[in-house]
Amino acid sequence: MLVRDFQVLAVIGTILFYVGKQYGYFMERPELRPYLISNTLIVFGLTGVVIFLPRIEYILIGLTATMICYVILSFRYR
Repeated sequence: MLVRDFQVLAVIGTILFYVGKQYGYFMERPELRPYLISNTLIVFGLTGVVIFLPRIEYILIGLTATMICYVILSFRYR
């Protein structure tokens, strides 16, 4: 698989995952909206940086790190 193809798939997958995950919380918990929006934007920014890594393995590690970052950020509103 070419790195470029993987980058495109990683971006599409990240967007679909986080938007799909956040939609229910966004609609049902209006008090969490600022946190959800900021967390999602931070993760999208990190993903934008990570997808330019030179190898697929590095991209996968970076995407895993962005998910861990999202979990840590989510503790802000607990």
